[in-house]
Amino acid sequence: MATLRDDGSEGLVFESWTNPKTFDSRMDNIMKRDGKVEAYNSTYTKDSGRTIVMLQRDENGKAISGEFEAVNQKGADYNNSLFNKYNSFTALRATYASSEWTADGTVKSEDGKALNKVYKTYKSIPTKNAGKLSKAELLAQPKVTIKEVAYIDAATGLPTKIEKYEEANGTMDLINTNVYEFKYVTSPENLFDTNGVNLKQLPDFNYDENAQGL
Repeated sequence: MATLRDDGSEGLVFESWTNPKTFDSRMDNIMKRDGKVEAYNSTYTKDSGRTIVMLQRDENGKAISGEFEAVNQKGADYNNSLFNKYNSFTALRATYASSEWTADGTVKSEDGKALNKVYKTYKSIPTKNAGKLSKAELLAQPKVTIKEVAYIDAATGLPTKIEKYEEANGTMDLINTNVYEFKYVTSPENLFDTNGVNLKQLPDFNYDENAQGL
């Protein structure tokens, strides 16, 4: 997934891979500005969810430092369940086919694919200028209408692009565009390999399903 800036350039690139049999996974976050990489990190889930590895990379993608933590079995089971519930291809198809989204016709992509256009609206705190406000000021803002428009590949049922609009002065302004690409990887090679960098061990993470948030 790539989040586009107002000028169409990439701001955040998020790439993820998951082995649906072992639940080994990798998530890369790449922050860009003016075409240059400002930050690049990877998070791995290994050993059926029992180990989390976090790597920091240079602008060329080379791992330069990292940390790891052990996760208890309850935490591993919980994390693995989230993949099946939200992130598998089957779960994503079900999300955009649900009654939460309203059909709005069919359009053609630039390469000729049929895309089913769907949308949903809801109320939320405005995000424009959010970085200039304190948390208290942000929460005090009156909620505005948010509209998300998704373009779903008719052949796969998966999103190709999602546009997010926010109400401002009676109009809906485009504030965010995410572009998606999905594919199956049959030969992952060293995709989940974290060797070659010294890892600092963090305290074990013990998930407690009964813990209360602050």
